[in-house]
Amino acid sequence: MACRSLCHAARPPALDTTYQPSSTAVTHAYRKLTLLLSRWKNLVSKQRGELNRLFRLNRRVFKAYLLKESLERLWDYHYEGAMLSYLQKWMD
Repeated sequence: MACRSLCHAARPPALDTTYQPSSTAVTHAYRKLTLLLSRWKNLVSKQRGELNRLFRLNRRVFKAYLLKESLERLWDYHYEGAMLSYLQKWMD
């Protein structure tokens, strides 16, 4: 028991506190996530502008979004062989 209180006393205060984001930060992050998961053709112009601002801030997010959008065509194929051919070309 004495060791536990001693260890707790030696711990820096920064480790005792946990980060709790504000509700507005969580809402903002959730809105960005839903934009990233949405298809470009389903977004209205205000949402597209918001997504473009995000892309200007983070090029990796932009590249990932382009890959996601290009892979959307995969689900349009009715035949497995055609789908596999498209997927192979997409990976190359």
